Amino acid sequence: DYADALILYNSESAIPNSLRHDASHGDEHGHIAKTSVSTALSNCDAMNVIFLPLGHTQTRPPINDCYTIVGDYEDYHINRWFRMPNFDTTDKKERELKHSHPLRHFGRVTLPKGIAEFDIPE
Repeated sequence: DYADALILYNSESAIPNSLRHDASHGDEHGHIAKTSVSTALSNCDAMNVIFLPLGHTQTRPPINDCYTIVGDYEDYHINRWFRMPNFDTTDKKERELKHSHPLRHFGRVTLPKGIAEFDIPE
């Protein structure tokens, strides 16, 4: 049972205002900042989620895993979330990223401008 997640921000403006100091330097004890999901994502316009195996199972023996996150590579195994309107009820002209929208899951082919990289058959 895992209750925590590590969030990496790509710019200082994405860090919630109330956590700016603790996220960079730790709290008064040097611990990493902890907060609610809604606070942690309050300044994020988009979110990429990567699922990694944690712990071991009968088919996965315990090993010392290390993970590296490398920028500039998009993968079909990354779940993307954007602050965009619901496409089912929105005119195509208004399908753009806006900070006032809630984070919603979108397929890899959706770009921040609300368009698909290629036409999807209907």
